[in-house]
Amino acid sequence: MTTTETPATPGGTPPEPQQHRVSGGTIDPRQLITSLPEACRKLDPRVMVKNPVMFVVWVGAVLTTLSAIKNPSIFAWVITVWLWLTAVFANLSEAVAEGRGKAQAETLR
Repeated sequence: MTTTETPATPGGTPPEPQQHRVSGGTIDPRQLITSLPEACRKLDPRVMVKNPVMFVVWVGAVLTTLSAIKNPSIFAWVITVWLWLTAVFANLSEAVAEGRGKAQAETLR
């Protein structure tokens, strides 16, 4: 009785079977563009108050914006932009996730 051996890798271990990987982390630019209006709608304080952490970021962004307008400085404007970008990108990522979930539910129907 003879057995066929699979060729060993240089380390001496047999090669593993190749698996196909599904890329789930790819961001589609069209998806970002279609989710942007929803992300902007979520900047409404009535919506933001449902997420306490992001509401605090939103309040900080509003207060630093007012402070930067009253006493303009580069530091105040950098912090203001940073807080607004945090709020917008958090809402954008949430809107993209909701869009993906809805699309996935549609494909299951």
